[in-house]
Amino acid sequence: MENALTSMNFSIANQGILNLKAKIKIEKSDLENRYFNVRWFLTIKILYNNTIIIAIEKNQRESGISQTEAFSSSYRSIKNIIRKKLFIL
Repeated sequence: MENALTSMNFSIANQGILNLKAKIKIEKSDLENRYFNVRWFLTIKILYNNTIIIAIEKNQRESGISQTEAFSSSYRSIKNIIRKKLFIL
């Protein structure tokens, strides 16, 4: 998030005009196949005076031959979503 915002010339501080809240959750997903499956959830909210002005929610399933591969794939997908969605703003 920080890289995406600073590349758009936003400065990062504890106090500011806009407040950004982001949450990532990755959990095991039981599918009957031979892969390790996870489902990830991404929530991004940008607030102005405690009012949500932009909200982005995405979720997706990822699979891999190992737990590490499934989680890595999740983080790559989340990173791409953040780049694409924030640059559209």
